[in-house]
Amino acid sequence: MLLLPDNLIKIASKPYLFKHFAFAEYVQNQSHNENIQVYTNMHSLILVQSGHKVINIKDKEVKIGKDCGLFIKSGLYRLSNIVDEDNYSAILLFFDNSLLLEFIAKNQERLEALNKTSKDCDVFKIQSSSILLSIIEDFKKYIQKMDNYNMLPLINHKLEELFLYLMLDYGDVFVPFINSILKETKLPINLALSLINNDFANVSDMALCAKFDNSTFSKKFKSVFGVSPKKWLDERRFMKADFLLKSSDKSIYEICLECGFSSPSWFIERFKKKYNQTPKQYQKSKNLYFLPQK
Repeated sequence: MLLLPDNLIKIASKPYLFKHFAFAEYVQNQSHNENIQVYTNMHSLILVQSGHKVINIKDKEVKIGKDCGLFIKSGLYRLSNIVDEDNYSAILLFFDNSLLLEFIAKNQERLEALNKTSKDCDVFKIQSSSILLSIIEDFKKYIQKMDNYNMLPLINHKLEELFLYLMLDYGDVFVPFINSILKETKLPINLALSLINNDFANVSDMALCAKFDNSTFSKKFKSVFGVSPKKWLDERRFMKADFLLKSSDKSIYEICLECGFSSPSWFIERFKKKYNQTPKQYQKSKNLYFLPQK
């Protein structure tokens, strides 16, 4: 479950909440004397558009300003509530371990090649650059156009682009930073990546791979990925089904079997509940193979 600070709910533009991440535009026009204590169970990225903000982390004061960013581990922090002559505004991104692990799994060789080692850190700053400014502008556009979930693939792509930028330009800080996050997970990193990179028929097979009984494995898995292993498996099956329905000429029955669903009727029922249309209707509306020829 995503926990957002109360003041974010009250002041930010409508936060867009998804299963593994959220984002919103935060604007503050007036200063207040007190600091604000905030807690989130997700990691966060603050991308500043104007003004500046001071964050107190373990007796250390960190200041960020226009066109800069700050990457913060999940936890409890104090933020200044003071703005300078310019109004303070920022894009706020929140994401969980699951999203971060997916990125690591895709870029494992690159990350290992960097082989950066240093002491753990809870936060690191991102300096202003043309690339970061472009990313900030794109997220602002996405917020303005978030009328439906059709923007979700673009947002996922932009988050991955942001992580890649940090890995390539801030590898000496970013790699130790994500390593410090992963040290706190309930599953060994190699095991977590193995679970992401392999297809499993059911939760029992995953638990067997992890060498835990089902109950212990489910608890450890949920503490890392934020969802039960059953829901996580279903999410991945639906993602694969979505791709096949949009890009192949396979039948619904073939897609059902390839994605590991127990039966076509169960697949159709669950798909309709999730997408508000049957797999066949979705296929006909999204797939070039099935669109009427002009």
